[in-house]
Amino acid sequence: MREISFTGLKQQYKEHRGEYNKIFDQVLENTDFIGAYNNQSICKTERAISDFISSRGSGDKLDICLCNSGTTSLYVLLMALGVGKGDEVILPDFNFIAALEAVLLLGANPVMVDVSPFSFMLDLEKAADAVTVKTKAVIYTDIFGRVFDPSQIDWFRSEIEKKNTSVFLVEDAAQSFGAYYRNKIGHVKVAGTYGDAAITSFYPVKPLGTAGEGGAVMSHDKKLIEKVRFIINHGAASKYNHQVLGFNGRLDVLKSEILRWNLQNVFVNDFDKREAVARLYDKLLSNYLASERFMFIGTCKVRSANAQYTLVLDDVLNRDAFIRELSQRYGIPCAVHYPASTLDVMLGIVPRNEIEYLSTKDNVTDKLCKSVFSLPIHAYLTVEDVLYICDSVNELYREFKNKKGL
Repeated sequence: MREISFTGLKQQYKEHRGEYNKIFDQVLENTDFIGAYNNQSICKTERAISDFISSRGSGDKLDICLCNSGTTSLYVLLMALGVGKGDEVILPDFNFIAALEAVLLLGANPVMVDVSPFSFMLDLEKAADAVTVKTKAVIYTDIFGRVFDPSQIDWFRSEIEKKNTSVFLVEDAAQSFGAYYRNKIGHVKVAGTYGDAAITSFYPVKPLGTAGEGGAVMSHDKKLIEKVRFIINHGAASKYNHQVLGFNGRLDVLKSEILRWNLQNVFVNDFDKREAVARLYDKLLSNYLASERFMFIGTCKVRSANAQYTLVLDDVLNRDAFIRELSQRYGIPCAVHYPASTLDVMLGIVPRNEIEYLSTKDNVTDKLCKSVFSLPIHAYLTVEDVLYICDSVNELYREFKNKKGL
């Protein structure tokens, strides 16, 4: 049985142990731990992120505010946009629970909308139908590392304008840092630049990670980012100079230093290696592909961040039994993103009569939650690892189908 790791984090640390330990020692020696106000490390990392997004080909120069997690980033962005009691926020039901948590914690009403059966991202036609005069924001998630076709977002915005209402478009780029879409005339749209504002996550296993939790809010709107920065510093522009209601949502200096080093020294190489793994999976597991991760649509090019490599098992097969066999018989770890809709998860925690919500009928989401599973994908998988994984999946898939007489 071959030993396969799901994330590659241990291999990353071993390869760069010297640099990481040096950063740790420098932060301890400087005793500069807290990323408050205009901390030098935080500012340098924010500029580095903005410069990287611009260098990706879009030319966009975003204002960035680092936060202590992707979840905090979502919460503080919605707070800065004025989302609150009585507002409706549209979001996809096939997603991690963080976005729904942020909406409910602010007292707003979530409007859960199904996802596209092709991209697994928010179904924009259904979302457009769900917009009302109460809609304050729409959150759309770059699921598994892919980004939208920008023309789809332009269409969506035009549909909202027809309703004579103003809605904030929020891109949840927690899984898609570095991904982009290039159209036939060469214009590039990079993850994080699609909406009125965006968030991302630097959780260790995200495309760009740090040593623990981390996140960021991104926007072309300087005043919005300034407000976000106030909020995460207890509402203060400087020490004891409180401007708005806030809390402690800052990223600390150690994580900032590691994040910037990873961005400048590891990220692009790891991005390309994950892409190579995904393309090999695409080739060898074509019968199970949910959607292509690296593709050309005519002359348009999409590059995914490949945060996950997720497949859809046939409806008649038992997904949980399948991944259990992959683990026990072949030593291949798998994950499920996601085993239940976000609304179903929340209704298992919060009494139904204590929250208000609207929901469109979920067809795709319910099916995906019963059938998706994710294979290992990271920069430290070798060709031999990928071949072993594919051979094992193919063999087990044939066995499961034969048992069903298919």
